[in-house]
Amino acid sequence: MFEINGNVIKGDKKGTELGFPTANIEVKDGLEKGVFAGFIEYEGRRYMSAFFVGERKGVLEAHLLDYSGDLYGKNLIAKVVKKIRDILPYESDEKMKEIIEKDIKNTKKICLQG
Repeated sequence: MFEINGNVIKGDKKGTELGFPTANIEVKDGLEKGVFAGFIEYEGRRYMSAFFVGERKGVLEAHLLDYSGDLYGKNLIAKVVKKIRDILPYESDEKMKEIIEKDIKNTKKICLQG
């Protein structure tokens, strides 16, 4: 679908609070809003990733599956493969966690298909 190369910047830590930390990649405005599946390439490795593009202009939020560590200031390459869904309103943090867990399952399915 598209590829983005950008540096990780500080975010508001909402993903971390929900149990799904994200690397906030600084990008140009104009990305389609929604949730996407794809990969992050970092230091020669490739990580399945769920991406979120919302109201924060110039930011692509990436949740790297099976990665933990500090990525602030690092340069990442995001390869977005497929859109999973549009942005949904949610009534509580618990509901949002359920939605994100489904997004991660869909991300794995999409990324493992090749």
